[in-house]
Amino acid sequence: AICSIVISPPVVHWIWGTGFLSPRAFPDETETIFKPLFSRSEDSNGVMDYGGSGVVHMLGGFSGLMGAIALGPRNGRFDMDGKPLPMPAHNTAMMALGATILWFGWYAFNCGSTLVITHHMAQVAGKIAVNTTISGAAGALMATIISRVFEKTFDIGIAINGLLAGLVAVTASCAVVLPWAAFVIGITAPCVYYAAHRLLLRLQIDDPLDAFPIHGCCGAFGVLCVGIFCQDKYVVWAGYPHHNDSCSRGEQFAIQFVAILVIAVWSSIMSGITFFGLKATVGIRVPQDVENEGLDRSEHGGNAYFDNPGNNSPLKMANTGVNGPGFRGVPPPAGSHRRVLPAEISSEPAGIQEESADQRSGGKRQPSPVPQQNQNWVAEDLERGESAAQNQVVPVQAGWEGAQP
Repeated sequence: AICSIVISPPVVHWIWGTGFLSPRAFPDETETIFKPLFSRSEDSNGVMDYGGSGVVHMLGGFSGLMGAIALGPRNGRFDMDGKPLPMPAHNTAMMALGATILWFGWYAFNCGSTLVITHHMAQVAGKIAVNTTISGAAGALMATIISRVFEKTFDIGIAINGLLAGLVAVTASCAVVLPWAAFVIGITAPCVYYAAHRLLLRLQIDDPLDAFPIHGCCGAFGVLCVGIFCQDKYVVWAGYPHHNDSCSRGEQFAIQFVAILVIAVWSSIMSGITFFGLKATVGIRVPQDVENEGLDRSEHGGNAYFDNPGNNSPLKMANTGVNGPGFRGVPPPAGSHRRVLPAEISSEPAGIQEESADQRSGGKRQPSPVPQQNQNWVAEDLERGESAAQNQVVPVQAGWEGAQP
């Protein structure tokens, strides 16, 4: 709410309205004469950000960076030496589906930025669609290559982020560059994203969705690309008010750079005040035990995945992490449940009792009053990959220590 009401509107006015960075800055009474940067005359264009690489993406990315710094890394994201530990995504298929939906939606807010479809603006929208497609596809391809070279695997997550990086970067210039330039922007943006991603890890800043590398850095890169690749003949054609040679003589590059500085400083300061102010007053982080269990359960009363370690439903697995409770030699909590193979389930599970602390000594298990037929119960090895439908759930036999019950 604070971002929508306080942080974003000034930037929108400065660039898309009649603010000091806008191509339509300081209009006269007839709204036909404008005074944009730098010359305050028709010899300058002001900042060109057609779809919002800076106004939308860069502002959100820098705001997200301040939020990540204020919040701090997730538990277990970095080891004691500061090296990042892997936290793989939950559902790669849903990631791919979401990226596909985003890509489809990108045509709406890039092509839709023409605001009209009459006269030649239909052709402008068509050109924007072509540039958007080329840059997004080139970004996904380049990110896949980067993943193979540096990560030694074809990481789908990196490929998806590369796709988004290409789309973000071309958003500002989509109406004023040629298709070959869109391709160059698309293959360069994933390099910017990946470099920023590695830098955040080096600084131990935990950005779970890579919002800053994708939207902040690639958004800034996209704003700058307007000054690098824009064509003077397309400026008025795309709907901007002035026809000049600002692109070819380099002034546009300087104007775009000023926009980057303004957006970065404004969004970082305002969002920093917001996040650190909330942190100092009401707090912005849940207790550690709630974080470990997962907000799906504490906030929504359930779990997104049946095998979530925080799930206390009948399908609970005590823990799927190495050295976690109920996994390979670590005793599960009393009263919890583990999945066991059907063949290992006794037909008479009566008589299960908890073993008190005084029944254990010297690290060895003491006799427990449990029927012999129940003492052959063993935990299912998670690596067997047995489907949940073929498994049954029984209480954990109390007094279990070591790898064998």
